[in-house]
Amino acid sequence: MAADIATAVITASGAVALTAATYFFTKLRERESELRKEKLEHYKDFVRSISGIVEGDETPTGHQTFTITSNNLNLIAPQRVIKALQAYREEISIKKQAAKSRPP
Repeated sequence: MAADIATAVITASGAVALTAATYFFTKLRERESELRKEKLEHYKDFVRSISGIVEGDETPTGHQTFTITSNNLNLIAPQRVIKALQAYREEISIKKQAAKSRPP
């Protein structure tokens, strides 16, 4: 009789543990999926914002949008992307300064 009770308790405990683990891993996957979607939106916004700073089509609003989306990438991007973005921003800043210093 005691063995039957122990077996039932172990079986019930295993079922509860399995249910809890399944719930945990499902929620974890959902969170990762949401994070991927959010990252994708930030990257899409960034790529769209580049069109606002292209020479000939640039506008003050375009520069503002580019700055905002660049800052958003700093929050979610891996370190190598952040370094590349900083190098790109520095490069376009240097070109802008050189263009301003050239006589007309």
